[in-house]
Amino acid sequence: MTSALVLKYRKKVLTEMSERSAMASAVVFSKPPPSSPPFSSNSSAASRMISRRCRSLRRCAGVDSCACSAAMRFLSRWLRRHRSVPSSATHVILTVLSFRQQDQKSSHPEEHERSGLMTHTDQSVRVPGRVIDLDRARERHGEQADRMVRLLGVGDPLADAVILEIDALGKESRRALNAGLADGLASLTGPPPAIAAFLRQMETVPAWVDPEMIRRGETAALSVPLLWFELSAMATALVHTYSSPAIARLLVQTGRLTTMAPRRLAETGMWTAQATMPGGLLRGAPGYQATAQVRLLHARMRHSALKRGWDTAEWGVPINQVDVARTWLDFALISYQAIAALGFELTEAEQHDMYRYWHYIGYLLGLDDESFYRDITGHQAAAELMGLFDLTKHAPDENSRALTTAMIKAQVGSLAAHPQPLMSPADLTHLVHAILRSAYGDELSEQLGIPESTAMPFLALTRQANRDARRLQTADPTVAANALAQNVAIREAILKAASPAPTYQQHAHTGLPDD
Repeated sequence: MTSALVLKYRKKVLTEMSERSAMASAVVFSKPPPSSPPFSSNSSAASRMISRRCRSLRRCAGVDSCACSAAMRFLSRWLRRHRSVPSSATHVILTVLSFRQQDQKSSHPEEHERSGLMTHTDQSVRVPGRVIDLDRARERHGEQADRMVRLLGVGDPLADAVILEIDALGKESRRALNAGLADGLASLTGPPPAIAAFLRQMETVPAWVDPEMIRRGETAALSVPLLWFELSAMATALVHTYSSPAIARLLVQTGRLTTMAPRRLAETGMWTAQATMPGGLLRGAPGYQATAQVRLLHARMRHSALKRGWDTAEWGVPINQVDVARTWLDFALISYQAIAALGFELTEAEQHDMYRYWHYIGYLLGLDDESFYRDITGHQAAAELMGLFDLTKHAPDENSRALTTAMIKAQVGSLAAHPQPLMSPADLTHLVHAILRSAYGDELSEQLGIPESTAMPFLALTRQANRDARRLQTADPTVAANALAQNVAIREAILKAASPAPTYQQHAHTGLPDD
């Protein structure tokens, strides 16, 4: 499908709309009358015209990513012109954003099981160039491999629609979004439709979520003293994310991450702390709001990458469902491998509780296909899914190594800046290298440029000392409860003293530029 055909349908739709009644034109192309709600309209004429526009966009956007981008730009320009957005605009936005997935499913319905899995014989899904060894992956992982291929082409339609709406409507929509995240959708009067849809999904707590678990917080993380958690968890998760060339490419293209690694490290630590605190994921709580803003930042980055000409045939949709699932595993699996390297190993029961908690974080982050991650209740199953991702990706590249070097430097700088640092910056560097190599293994560590470390003997002694201390602590429920309360209190004090809003929150308050 060429851009000429997109322009053809654009002209056709505009011609049709210009021939409609003055009332309908006023609704769609002008500011709403004073008596109208700020973000809605009940005009059936406007709804009919938007429906025609939707059908035209689907006709001109149903073949390839170029047509999709053109249709999205067309819709975005249209939204910028109109301060009045009828409720049916949500349908337009979501339809355009998800047309490829819907068309693929409808084109070969007999090839889809009720669960939505893609089978080996499905020819409607293009395999991005980033995918390698797919046949081996199918042998080892079965239908999960084809599900992964499909999800490489799926973003986050609800969050993507919010970004379009914020850009089109400006500060009023941002205020509505922030108020809705803090006080709930019910507190808003006439909210913009895409924001309303996003908030509705965020506030719909799945039946499998245990409210008591949310009130307790992520106790596996909270049971680890903050010093050891900071030393191991965050940098390990982030660096492993960078081992994906597709993710590293996107981050390097922003032109900021290698120079802003210290801020990224601090912000990730803040988000994790907020999201894992007792009650942190309750509606309106800091962790709930922060997780929503991280999800919207992903949508902003996706929007920006597509505007810059991101090659979806080679890399898939930027920050697609697989990339989000991989990042989810980096925090739920890889960070705990690093924590275990320091002697804090989780029992099977603790792993089960931890993954149940992170299932809900995944849901809030926009992981749409529950069958992709909900069966994971322990490290073994998590490692299986990560194995699929690793098998089908290329080895880390120069972008991965540049980001790794920057993050290690940021981690050492953060630890050395403590009032009473554990050791000198040089020794901290060796210790960080030792932790990363213990979590990743030698092969991946070499690919990321992480050198062998002279701190391995020290790490072994630390691991044994922490393991013994943890065994004694967990043997006495009272001692364990007191230690948990102390760890929570320390984190609460740090969060209260935190600096101004991080990047993932600022973009919703002020709107980050795309360039």
